[in-house]
Amino acid sequence: MNKELLRKVEQTFLIRKIKDMQPITAGNINSTYRVDADGARYILQRINKNVFTKPEEVMQNIRRVSRFLEKKVLQEGGDPSREVLHPIDTLDGSRFFIDENGDYWRMYDCIEGARTYDNIDNPEIFYKVGGAFGRFQKRLSDYPAENLHEAIPDFHNTPKRYTDFELAVLADKAGRLQAIKGQRNHPLKLAIDKILASKEEIRLLELGKLSGELPIRVTHNDTKINNVMIDDKTGEAICVIDLDTVG
Repeated sequence: MNKELLRKVEQTFLIRKIKDMQPITAGNINSTYRVDADGARYILQRINKNVFTKPEEVMQNIRRVSRFLEKKVLQEGGDPSREVLHPIDTLDGSRFFIDENGDYWRMYDCIEGARTYDNIDNPEIFYKVGGAFGRFQKRLSDYPAENLHEAIPDFHNTPKRYTDFELAVLADKAGRLQAIKGQRNHPLKLAIDKILASKEEIRLLELGKLSGELPIRVTHNDTKINNVMIDDKTGEAICVIDLDTVG
């Protein structure tokens, strides 16, 4: 990042004077940096506008959900500063900065003394990560889902995703199925068969939604291991992050 852009970021966000910045290589979509300032540390991200074509709406979703979660955590006697992702405000209240290239930048407070893991071989941590996502869903169970924007069109459209999967299997553009033709017990063949066998369950879920038997609720929709912060000392899962696809 050039010095001029860094200066504008420093002037736009309500942060302390920046001393150093280093790229964080984890993550596949947004460009992420760790920012060290006088007595504070932040996370700076450039939003991938090719994936998220309406960054303003994504940031509105994140801010609304974060504020709601803060209240829930306080009611439970928890610590919102460590259990909730905090977008940093800008001087104009937009919570993002647009550079000369039209790229959108945002900042978060850094949660100290915790980290994410790309790979885990400890079943106990798997269990705690699952619990973190469970708490996340429970805390948002009474959030008015209609107040959120659709970050990516049809991202939550399970019937469409299933149909797209069926078409992809039939097309076999990469030739993976052709390469294992006749191998009934191949892991890829077994995985595809398992998904295709779920068609009736997916149909029932969609019918339940349409009839009102299944309520519409807020979900995270990117429940990966590395989207949960793990406390360095206690090993507890403390905060669900990467809220771009919440809806």
